[in-house]
Amino acid sequence: MSTLAEIEAAIDALPPEDLRVVLRHAQSRMSRVTSQRYFYDDAHGRINEADLVAEADAAFLAYDSDEERAK
Repeated sequence: MSTLAEIEAAIDALPPEDLRVVLRHAQSRMSRVTSQRYFYDDAHGRINEADLVAEADAAFLAYDSDEERAK
């Protein structure tokens, strides 16, 4: 199968159990190919683990500085 159209046609003909196998294989392949895990990937962009950690760090720093000012 050399084209996307051929692959799509073959997938359309598969029974549900075979589709699950194809999906598991595709997900496994993508996780090996992708160097970092994306939690969100949509029209607004990608957010990965490093982004979430940076946002949490910024929130904790803001909270800590608010506590210091309140003393």
